[in-house]
Amino acid sequence: MNERICSFRMRGKFNKFTIILVCALTEGQDKPGKESFYNKLNQLYQRIPTQDTKIIVGDCNAEIGRQEVFKLVIGNWSLPETSNKNGIRATDFATNTGREGTVG
Repeated sequence: MNERICSFRMRGKFNKFTIILVCALTEGQDKPGKESFYNKLNQLYQRIPTQDTKIIVGDCNAEIGRQEVFKLVIGNWSLPETSNKNGIRATDFATNTGREGTVG
């Protein structure tokens, strides 16, 4: 897709897999670039057939904290106390995948 997002699809024994490799912008980089990254990731995710097993791997440059609001996404065992902005974007993407609209 671009230098920060790529994907490939493969056939397994019982179903197909789509693997998305990501390298998100770091915390200090510009907000429009981050919005563009997550919008492109969301567009790619929406194009994947619903019956595929979807796996996202890579570096989201995110710290997801132990705040109560993130426990359904990350569980109880996060290392940082609080999330950084990239962590909030990553959890927003994780909780909104499969829905229409953009992430940001």
